[in-house]
Amino acid sequence: MIKQIQAFFEANTFLNKSIELLISLVILYLVSRFIIKFINKVIFINSKSRNQKQLKTITGVLNSTIKFIAYFFMLVMILAFIGVDVSSIIAVAGIGSIALGFGSQALVKDVISGIFILLEDQYQVDDIVTLDGFTGRVEAINLRITTLRNTINNEVYIVPNGQIAIVTNKTKDFQKVNFTFKLSFSKDIDKLKSLAESVLAGFGHDDRIISAINCQVYYDDEMPVLKLNISCSVVNGSTISVRRDISSVMVDMFKENGFEQIMPVSVINN
Repeated sequence: MIKQIQAFFEANTFLNKSIELLISLVILYLVSRFIIKFINKVIFINSKSRNQKQLKTITGVLNSTIKFIAYFFMLVMILAFIGVDVSSIIAVAGIGSIALGFGSQALVKDVISGIFILLEDQYQVDDIVTLDGFTGRVEAINLRITTLRNTINNEVYIVPNGQIAIVTNKTKDFQKVNFTFKLSFSKDIDKLKSLAESVLAGFGHDDRIISAINCQVYYDDEMPVLKLNISCSVVNGSTISVRRDISSVMVDMFKENGFEQIMPVSVINN
């Protein structure tokens, strides 16, 4: 039986080579996937002490680069299989360089711009930025494009790096937390402000908060309610936890001192 199988493959050279090509492509694909996972694992070792956004940016670029290299070699293997002289790719590259001057300048510009974006650390994954008139959270960066997601309507913008003339980074190195409590009307506005400032003083040594916490208490002009606004600058990635912790102690303070919260807290993150 084994001899018959061997004879079959020996008699069918094309099929034999096709199977060899398929196996080679699968091996190359699996190796590239292994390298990507290995790099991701190595980069994120002890990642708690590193900049999480920078890690996401670096791994995203490395992953896309490895995939490009793997796909390139797969293409070369397929061309060699169908009889194309692989060495002629050099000549093709020469022809491609001529075409480059006519039709691919934008691609080269995108790649070069992407390199400078990474080297200069203009923005990172999860930053809130405005690029080429589009504002959103950076979801991914690679050498050719930057992907933004509008946090309000969930739209996704694909911005070629070469089109980016001005970068407005709204969260570089820090983020802004700004939220407002609405309370039932009360004449104890001074008491409320004093209690709020006393509670906020407990966050004076919080490493997540990198600015003084601003606290304002005022009457709403349109409806008979008190508003308590709190704002501060925090370390990137800590807006949710800071807002949660401050809100928790504030709500407890309201209950203990007879202030009724009549509406859910309104939140603004800049």
